[in-house]
Amino acid sequence: MANYYGFTRTNYFAVKDEERFRQVVASCQASEENPEVWEEAVDGQTLFAFGCYGSLSGLPCGDEEDYECDLGAFHNALQQVVADGHAIIITEVGYEKLRYLVGDCTVITSQEIAYTNLSDIGLAKARQLLKNPQYNPVMEY
Repeated sequence: MANYYGFTRTNYFAVKDEERFRQVVASCQASEENPEVWEEAVDGQTLFAFGCYGSLSGLPCGDEEDYECDLGAFHNALQQVVADGHAIIITEVGYEKLRYLVGDCTVITSQEIAYTNLSDIGLAKARQLLKNPQYNPVMEY
């Protein structure tokens, strides 16, 4: 059995409340290491990004000895701090040998949260190019 190796990273974005943003990211659990935050000054405004090796698991919930992680709670907390007119684009890529490759993307704005993945985008494009909305390739290996 092979190990999964993932990498997670965001774009740079503005926040409404820097202190709360840092608390949310610091509380997030991940499979390899907790996320690291980066700052970049652009046109007099501080923008933030974060990322980690592995996958984001989410915010802990439950008691300290037996807790689960809630990725939805993490996304909702980020939604509360992202500045209007900005989007947090969380991209994860990963692989397990050549058994499978993943490319996932969660987009968070102050109004909405949406998810997509590279396989869905590729399938939609293949169906469009083939003019066959029923096309369904074998993807399992």
